[in-house]
Amino acid sequence: MGVTHEKDIAASSNDGSQDSSSSEAATSSSHNSITEQHEADEPSKEELETLRRVGSKVPNSAWMVATFSGAERFAFYAMQSPLQNYIQNPAEDFGRPGALGMGQSAATALNSALELICYTTPVLAGVLADGRWGPYKTLVVSCW
Repeated sequence: MGVTHEKDIAASSNDGSQDSSSSEAATSSSHNSITEQHEADEPSKEELETLRRVGSKVPNSAWMVATFSGAERFAFYAMQSPLQNYIQNPAEDFGRPGALGMGQSAATALNSALELICYTTPVLAGVLADGRWGPYKTLVVSCW
């Protein structure tokens, strides 16, 4: 559409009726080429019968990793509010859960520091595992 052809320029110089018909023809031809291209992307009946099937069942180990990762994320985010309350509110205040009584700003700072540690330590461990120690030693040291 952005490219102007010589016949389009000649048509637009004659009168406005030819200009609209030529633009309709250009739009129609581009629509046809898109439709033909889309139809060409679809496999034929013969191709469907002869092509090798590559899709397979998702392994149980992948489902297990996804399940445990989801459970870990759920536990992490579910712990954030009780931890905030535990740090922020004093133990003497009946009806509001808490124990340390450090106030809202200290509780938010400690919670944010915990999040920072939780998000950055895997990156640092990855750098160590890939560049220095290898995966086994990094895992052993990080679990110590």
